[in-house]
Amino acid sequence: MRKIMCLLFSLVLVVAFVAPVFAQETDPTAPNRANIYLFVEYFRNRNMTDLLPVINSADYMAYTPFSPDGALSNPTDAIPGENDMNAAFDLDFTGYIILAEGNYVGLIGYQEADFTGELFGTPPNGQHFEDQILFATEFDENGMATSDIEVWNPIRFNQFMGWAPVEYTFNSQPWDMRLGSTSTTPSQHHATLQALWDALSSGGSAADANAYAADVVTHDYLADVSGAEATVAMYDALAGLDGFTLVDTRIICEGDLCLTGVVTSVTATDPADEDGHVNILWMAVQRFVDGKIAEEWWLYDNAALWAFLPPAD
Repeated sequence: MRKIMCLLFSLVLVVAFVAPVFAQETDPTAPNRANIYLFVEYFRNRNMTDLLPVINSADYMAYTPFSPDGALSNPTDAIPGENDMNAAFDLDFTGYIILAEGNYVGLIGYQEADFTGELFGTPPNGQHFEDQILFATEFDENGMATSDIEVWNPIRFNQFMGWAPVEYTFNSQPWDMRLGSTSTTPSQHHATLQALWDALSSGGSAADANAYAADVVTHDYLADVSGAEATVAMYDALAGLDGFTLVDTRIICEGDLCLTGVVTSVTATDPADEDGHVNILWMAVQRFVDGKIAEEWWLYDNAALWAFLPPAD
């Protein structure tokens, strides 16, 4: 354990002093950023699962498409499951961007693996899988991860595993995205997005079209949508779901990029649902140019959302 803590401390120094100039390395995000770097490069890419107790707190909570209501996960108890996953489906991050703001860090990742071992009773097909994955992670004062909102493309993964019929064709490739700078600040970008979700939570229009560049492009699972009016309509459709409320909202901005992670709740359609609600996880990356949102990439629990709001033909 002492060696692990020394490694973590070393990574804090590396990330703090080698990170790009625009990184927030002088504030408390430095250890948080190092934690995510440790997760990507050592826990995931080098399969060092014993690091989990120095990455996640003992009462770590995960919101994922597998557990949209949130699931407590003791890091020590989770190690055997991670080893089983590595033995069957050795996912590596082959590309990623880390954003940090305050007690939150956003991970914009791209993972790849060959499915070579049994997973959840499913025999391997030997095929290659690759896709985007987003994290919005909260940290405590000690730089330990306390909770994640984590989203990938559930329908594509279920199709790949043979758990769902192949009804959709997805174009999976790394997003053309880089962390840069623009004339406005991350705090201004954060305020723009916070106003959007404040409007959503109050039942108002999802977004002010003036927040968007005239030629904004929003990348959804099956198509690109052009123009502010079309993008705002997508938000309004989400907010118009019966019983729509916000459980948790995380906005993380750095440079010209923001990552937004949201746990939403809608009224359940199945009367057998004892809680009367269904959580739907929604995440996106926004790119700002001179104070306007010029491009968005959406990633959400489409298996859950499309059951309420089928995609347009």
